[in-house]
Amino acid sequence: IGHLSPMHMELPCLLPAAGEASDLPALPPAPVLDPAPASPKEAAWKVDLDGGWQERAQRRGEESVRRDLLFEGLQRRRREAEERRALEEQRRREAALRAEQARKEAAEYQAWRAEAAAGKKAEERARAVDHRNWRDDVSKLSKGQTGPFVTLNQALSIRDAG
Repeated sequence: IGHLSPMHMELPCLLPAAGEASDLPALPPAPVLDPAPASPKEAAWKVDLDGGWQERAQRRGEESVRRDLLFEGLQRRRREAEERRALEEQRRREAALRAEQARKEAAEYQAWRAEAAAGKKAEERARAVDHRNWRDDVSKLSKGQTGPFVTLNQALSIRDAG
């Protein structure tokens, strides 16, 4: 009996055995049920009790299936929304990386452009100095002055060497 739960235990019989006197008061007789319904409303109620439980059980089953389908749809929409959020976040990060790369490239280009412009200006200044010197030498020659003038080829070789 130790392995049986209290639900499975046998209850003592409280009814007196046949021929014994009982200390309990006598039970009133059971009411006699009229098999014919008293009204059409009562008849409909009894029919509903007899066959309606099957219909209600079927409706509950259908409702359960409908709720399961709705829940599956809700789960699917949640998964799709999470995937969309993840994709948008990934796109946002990629856009930020592209913007940072574009800024770096722009700064690099600006530095190159400034260096190229500075180099070009220095070259123009050097040419201007060479031209001025040449003009001075030509004007001195036209005035008849002589001296150790530097020719254009000599000036270019000096400039290239330095």
